[in-house]
Amino acid sequence: MSRARLQMKWWTALLAAACLLLAGAAGIAQSTEDAGDWLAGQQDEDGWFPWFPGGGPTTNTQGPSALGLLAAYFHTELEGYMDRALLSGEYILDSLYLPDGGVSNWSDGTPRIAMHDPLFLEAMGLATGESVYTDFLSTYYWDALEAGTYGDANHTAASLGSSVVAARTGGGIGQLSMWDIAPAAIAAHVAGRTDVRDGFMGAILEGLEAAPGPGTYDVIGLAGAVWASALTGVDLNPTAGRYAGMNTEQLAAELAGMTTSANPGAFMWRSDAEDWFPDDPTNGDLQSTAFAIMALYALDADQYAEQIAHGVAFIRSLQLGDGAFDSWLGRNNPNVEAHAEGLTAIAAVAPYIVFVDQANAGLGWGDDPAGTGIVIGYDAFSSLADGIDGVRPEGLVLVAHGDYDATSPIRKPLTVVSEEGSASNTSLIGDMSLESRDILIGRMGQGFSIRGNITVTSGVDASTVSINWNDIYGHVTNEGDGTLDARYNWWDDRHPRNATTGQVNYNPFLPRPTDDVISFIERTGLPVAEALSVLDFLERRGARGELAWELRQKFGFTLEEAMQLISDFGIARVHRAARHHTYERFLNQLVGYDPVPGGAAGTFVDKAVAGGAGTFDGQVVDAIYEIGEPIVVSFALSDHAGEEVIHTGGLASLVLLSEDGGKTLARVGLVPYDEELGMYTVEMSTDNLPPGFYELHIDMGAGTHDTQLIELTEPQS
Repeated sequence: MSRARLQMKWWTALLAAACLLLAGAAGIAQSTEDAGDWLAGQQDEDGWFPWFPGGGPTTNTQGPSALGLLAAYFHTELEGYMDRALLSGEYILDSLYLPDGGVSNWSDGTPRIAMHDPLFLEAMGLATGESVYTDFLSTYYWDALEAGTYGDANHTAASLGSSVVAARTGGGIGQLSMWDIAPAAIAAHVAGRTDVRDGFMGAILEGLEAAPGPGTYDVIGLAGAVWASALTGVDLNPTAGRYAGMNTEQLAAELAGMTTSANPGAFMWRSDAEDWFPDDPTNGDLQSTAFAIMALYALDADQYAEQIAHGVAFIRSLQLGDGAFDSWLGRNNPNVEAHAEGLTAIAAVAPYIVFVDQANAGLGWGDDPAGTGIVIGYDAFSSLADGIDGVRPEGLVLVAHGDYDATSPIRKPLTVVSEEGSASNTSLIGDMSLESRDILIGRMGQGFSIRGNITVTSGVDASTVSINWNDIYGHVTNEGDGTLDARYNWWDDRHPRNATTGQVNYNPFLPRPTDDVISFIERTGLPVAEALSVLDFLERRGARGELAWELRQKFGFTLEEAMQLISDFGIARVHRAARHHTYERFLNQLVGYDPVPGGAAGTFVDKAVAGGAGTFDGQVVDAIYEIGEPIVVSFALSDHAGEEVIHTGGLASLVLLSEDGGKTLARVGLVPYDEELGMYTVEMSTDNLPPGFYELHIDMGAGTHDTQLIELTEPQS
């Protein structure tokens, strides 16, 4: 199974478990890849991360930093990030913890596992499908905690959590303990270890009840508590301390209120820090903001949309030129772990829909563009590259009218469409590279004018990629596996065989620009397939085709019948007749039986119509036929002097009558003169006609016409 498919397996499972929510990362141009590249660059080739760039390995840094690599991979689908995450997993399992001389073991030689690492290892198990990560945790962590044999003190989850609270409290930062314990509680929930999860959640409650008031790390501590509660479903109801009487929802509201006054998404290292430095432009820190928005998103993404969106924009504002997220605005001192946590947070809260509008150019981080998205830097952007980087994989990029550079590669599954309206109003300029499965570019009424070449690159499952309802001016090349879906595009008056390379399905293609085709469909109400068939007919037949279509629209002829009329009577004569809006007047004009001086018109003689019985709407039926039996009429014409009229033009038509007075043309044909019989003959098929009453119109030249009432019945058995 490919890693791209493994991704979906991990993704679905993790969301279903309400866990880490590692999905796509929002980004501004360079942001996601540069942030991922910077993080990967801090990793030692043995797999470990330093706390600050250039430092040595630290125990608590590994899990959070490696989670950042997974976030980058799931957002971009770049294999290099997964390779680096695998290297982290190997380091944690082989070098740091296994009882063969590892550097962080208990005195009995068993692994001493940092509180943030189980979440990374559970995530790796889901992401890769490999049991080595979860087996390691089962053996050395979950089983031991359930048995009360973990570590030197023979800990259970509850006692291990309490020891963390005590240790942090002894160091004067007791409120940080909830953040320490939260990822282990979430990992236990994912692993299905309910007793362990509940033990850790009890310790988080203990930390909440010990919280005296505003203090160091109280924001990130409260964020950890809300995050764990939201993702495990275990409600928190402290009965003591500053949070006494609150449930999880109220704790989240308290957390949301801890943003800085100047920025509804920036959180600080302690909730009262702004009182100390109200004018400090560096207020707000990366790590606190990252965990706060993850917690609020996990609990209620809709309710806290403003804080979440502005939180992402604030993290974006911390990014330095080399891709690193600064720990504090303006400090230029990035921390590896905090950087990874910022990347993970952006991944966790990425939007499913982003809006791209060139009118947003010039707006700053956190600005709210009128009528577009929520926040610049979260779901509102000015460039296509930013929007593609910002959306959650398999999300939607909605592009406003305008011209957009499309040269940045698309490396994740997503849908890119224009706002509803004319495709000619929204152009994608430059050569496009599609480097992922499940990409869709354009859909009916939301396509683009694509003014560059498009390439599906090698290794991509092209059968999952679609490019539809666009005006394509460049060349489309499929280097991937399977057949690319490029139907319903207009190819700039070229046959698409001359504008495609590789396996590309371009049939049906549009015979006219997309806007014209859609307008035709909306005007006629025809299904797409029939509309394209008609348009293709019109393109091939020119003026004759346009006239045939007019006859179909006005009088119900099939295109074939209309073309036969034009062939028999000539385009000029049919065109003049078609100026009339009733079928009877059209026929009069076509066959020339406008009123003439008295005595000039001929008469029917020796007319024979088989059958005859019954009435319809008070009129006597002239003939009854069974369906499948041809209607046969023969007659002679004589002029006013009694002389036989031969070789004149005539037209016969069969019209279905309805009870409400409606009429539908069913058959039409010429009336030929039979030399052998010396008579005019009409033979009209009744195959596949519905039973009912019909008018048979016979219209000859010089104003001569006649109408017979016909009944069609089902064949007798």
